[in-house]
Amino acid sequence: MGIRNAFSNFISHHPYLTLIITMGITLILTIISGIKPFKIDATEENLRVKSGEVVDKIDAVGMSYERTFFDPAKNEIENQPHAQNTQSQMKVVFYYECSGCDNLLTESKLKRIYKFEKDIFKDNHYNDYCLKEENQTECALQSTIINNYFDSYGNLKPNIQEISQEIANSTEDAALYFDKNFNEGNLKTKYIRSIYKFGLPLKGYYNRKDRTSQQEDKFNDWIIGIVPDQAKDCETDSLKIYYLGSGLTQYMVDQMIIKDGSLIFASIVLVFLYTWFHTRSLYLTSLGIFHVLMSFPLSYFVYRIIVGEEFFSMLNFISLFIVLGIGCDDIFIMLDAWKQSSCQSYEISKNIHTKLRWSYSRASVAMAITTTTTTGAFFGNLFSPIPAIKYFGLFTGVSVVLNYLLVVTWFPANIIIWDSFGGGQCCCKSKKFKLARKQALEQTLKQEDIEKQDEKDDKKDIEKQKQAANGNGNANGNGNEKEDEKDLNEITIDLNETNKKTNEEKKGKGKEEEELSKNEYDIDIKKFRLLERFFYNKYSPFIKKYKIFLIILFLILMGLGIFGTTHLKPASEPAQFLKKDNPIRRPFDIQKTYFQMADVPYGYHIGWGISELDRSTVDPMDTENLGEVIYDGDWNPTTEEAQLYFIDVCQKVRNLSAVKDYQVFCFMEDFRDYINNLTLSGEYNGFPVNSSIFNTALLSYAQYYGDDTVDAESFKVRSYYQAGIRFDEKTSQLVYFAIIANLTLGDRDPAKKTRPYFDDLQDFVQEINDNAPTGMSGAFSACDIWVRMLTEESLINVALYNMITSFCIAAVVIMISTDNIITSFFSLFSILGIVLCVIGVIVAIGWDLGIIESVTLTIIVGVSVDYVVHFAHSYTHRNLPTRYLKVRYAMTDLGISVFSAAITTLGAAFVLFFTIILFFRNFGVILWLVIVFSVLWSFVFFFSILTLIGPETKKTNFTYILGKCFPCFKCRKKNKNKNQNQDQNENENENQNQNENQNQNQNENEIPLKIYSPDTSSSNEMI
Repeated sequence: MGIRNAFSNFISHHPYLTLIITMGITLILTIISGIKPFKIDATEENLRVKSGEVVDKIDAVGMSYERTFFDPAKNEIENQPHAQNTQSQMKVVFYYECSGCDNLLTESKLKRIYKFEKDIFKDNHYNDYCLKEENQTECALQSTIINNYFDSYGNLKPNIQEISQEIANSTEDAALYFDKNFNEGNLKTKYIRSIYKFGLPLKGYYNRKDRTSQQEDKFNDWIIGIVPDQAKDCETDSLKIYYLGSGLTQYMVDQMIIKDGSLIFASIVLVFLYTWFHTRSLYLTSLGIFHVLMSFPLSYFVYRIIVGEEFFSMLNFISLFIVLGIGCDDIFIMLDAWKQSSCQSYEISKNIHTKLRWSYSRASVAMAITTTTTTGAFFGNLFSPIPAIKYFGLFTGVSVVLNYLLVVTWFPANIIIWDSFGGGQCCCKSKKFKLARKQALEQTLKQEDIEKQDEKDDKKDIEKQKQAANGNGNANGNGNEKEDEKDLNEITIDLNETNKKTNEEKKGKGKEEEELSKNEYDIDIKKFRLLERFFYNKYSPFIKKYKIFLIILFLILMGLGIFGTTHLKPASEPAQFLKKDNPIRRPFDIQKTYFQMADVPYGYHIGWGISELDRSTVDPMDTENLGEVIYDGDWNPTTEEAQLYFIDVCQKVRNLSAVKDYQVFCFMEDFRDYINNLTLSGEYNGFPVNSSIFNTALLSYAQYYGDDTVDAESFKVRSYYQAGIRFDEKTSQLVYFAIIANLTLGDRDPAKKTRPYFDDLQDFVQEINDNAPTGMSGAFSACDIWVRMLTEESLINVALYNMITSFCIAAVVIMISTDNIITSFFSLFSILGIVLCVIGVIVAIGWDLGIIESVTLTIIVGVSVDYVVHFAHSYTHRNLPTRYLKVRYAMTDLGISVFSAAITTLGAAFVLFFTIILFFRNFGVILWLVIVFSVLWSFVFFFSILTLIGPETKKTNFTYILGKCFPCFKCRKKNKNKNQNQDQNENENENQNQNENQNQNQNENEIPLKIYSPDTSSSNEMI
């Protein structure tokens, strides 16, 4: 209480200084944070689990490839200088789709495709980037089938069908360039693919490892400058051109983010217009929205400078929409409290200092309660193993806290300045109201003078009677104590009889007095705004009349929500962040669905040689540097026993039911055949080889498979062996090898299907480790699909954990703020109803629990709690005799603020419906559902249940119950309240307290007499 009063007094006396301090700090921190720019992470890499032994091993395998090699000859050549563009580095893939038709092999479409590709060839800088053969100055031919249909002059050949037939006869060409429905019996294709390769080093660079990022940036600038525009020129309604690859995909992602990000301005405009309508002040609206927006650079300072996080996830942009709604909620609460302070008693509304003290005390507590619950929900994401979600929770939670700090410092100062220039004049400032308030004050002061005079007369009468009794006693020498006691008893009896008569007179008034008391708490509602009058005159009587019906209706609604929640299930397919027709997603879908490479199964590794991945020194959001690979020092694959054991494991893997068609790539078996063949020529003594020459023999074997001139079958398996055998770049020692198998699982299989495979294969790895020879007991499994499975499961677990945690935080905050069992229970019941209804609707519209839904569910409790908590706090702290009056005044006081907050949040989220990224759109839908159900449950159910069975007295307060059970707690509570009241009285009128203390000291030696007060039968005064 003292701190709040000190803050409000400082702001009301020094508003300009407050503005200078807050704005100065904000600008300084913004400038400091601007020194270190951030990198936008638009990938899905950070929307996956990045911790745990399984994931660490998988990431370690990927990181080990960057510092190891397969072919020693090529590794040596890699580090030597190369001629310009002779090292393959970048690749761009073009997909052509026949939209609304079934065949691209027609004259008009082939000509358009040819023109598109020819324009790329003709570009002046094409020769600077194209891939070239060694010792050649001309560009190598690109992998495109379109040139087969045109002669050297660029004219279309007349025999399209014959050319297509030739391509169909060549299985490899058909599979590479045409969709999988194209064959000898069907010479039509709906999709065509062309693959363009480009080379490094560029002019002025040593090789492709020389400042690689610089070279790639130059290429990206060139390819982005020609492909999008040319594709747009060649496209028609029936021909769509899609592309992906180096530079182009990231360019499209950046453009998409810019388009979606630009919608934030529409959101700000909508929120600004409604806030202006609500406040009726352009000054307060502008500076209020300004401080909400300024919470973001301040949050960025914490995020970038204090936490040190360099990468900024796309999820963080959602916080702007959230904080816009929350920030306007706080603006309305503070401003409405200020406006209503003018309609309070004279002691409150007499000047700006008392008005701000009352407004600040009421609004700051209400906002602190909702800030705590909302921030707790966002900070709950800090325990997520998914980096993007973790830092989204951090950034948004910090934004909410900083917005609160600004709304209790910056905004009240602006209110004071606005009011001092006449902006605060309202209906409560009318002459009629001033006159009425002055007359009421004069009448109150007269009544207080009469009561004081009566009290003094009563004291004088009692004093005379005491003196008379004492005088008689002195006259009789020793006195007569019995007569004194008799006199005092007669006084007490007379007063008691007076009390009885007064009480009987009150009871005798009957219904007339009762009806008069009803109007005692009525207010002049005409002074209030339209919505406040609606809540007071129309809506609160409606709630009172139909409360039972409304309660039953919402209980049915909750039942439906429970039914829907029980049918919520994990997603059966991977989450899609873009619409099906999006130009970024579409080429990936075409590639997976219509080309044969879509049938490539997941590669499963059983590897040896890697111990762990040290992530302690890397940024969790860094998608390139995942950590430092620590190799297994106890691993020893060189012994003859280890070589034979490896082959035995290969056979066991083939017998696993999870392996697809016995597709196991076991390099040790091929190495055995390689050694045996060379044994015939006398180079080796057979397999297994001696441990002293194992590494040298394996290097020789890898160099053999690295030769591009080997037969086709060897070339086919080389990619698997390259992944399964890795040598250290510096020492050329073997650091990792693996058995690679293709599993029957696909990339679209959900975690529910993947989990049994994972458990069985993990048990298998444990079994082979238990039976392994010395140096071979460190086997582990690695497969990319495990990461997706663990991510899916983590999202579900994190969502449930955060909902439970947020609910517990809300429960604690509500119980502390309301101090009442009944109000707290109904508040939590309403929040539970909101959550169940939102989940029920999600199920009803056909959504499963995927990545997008899981992320939004983590904050659902924190967002839904605000409105209920505002009303619960107001209801509890209203000192009124009936439930209905408490509800009516809580609704009138805060209904307009809560309703306006809901409008601004819905307006901020509305623009999310028009975003390209599905995550943003789905988040907007769920945020809308949360706000709509929050309004319904708080305005309808919560008020209905409080009107029916809400607490009327303090007997259900926690402090009252604890005081009954533990008297010492009651004593401490009384002393605390007494100290608080004394502090408040001292702040309001210090001189009056001093006078009262002097009067109290003068009467310390007087004899106190206990009598019953005529006003209350349960309290007594000391006279």
